Amino acid sequence: MQPTESARRQLAAATFLMSEHQPAGRSLCTCGRLLPCTVALASTRAHEHNSTVLALLHATTELPMVPAR
Repeated sequence: MQPTESARRQLAAATFLMSEHQPAGRSLCTCGRLLPCTVALASTRAHEHNSTVLALLHATTELPMVPAR
């Protein structure tokens, strides 16, 4: 699997997990864990990391050579 595809898949998984782990009141996550929910924290970190990876991979895409005029 290519690094870009891997980062996209991990980003999608982190996004899903973040949507499932939201604060539900003052002290609980929607999953029932006490806040801060460790799954929510790990998912947020994974999302940030893979967003950065994708940005770097897209920033370093080789451009085609343009012939001189």
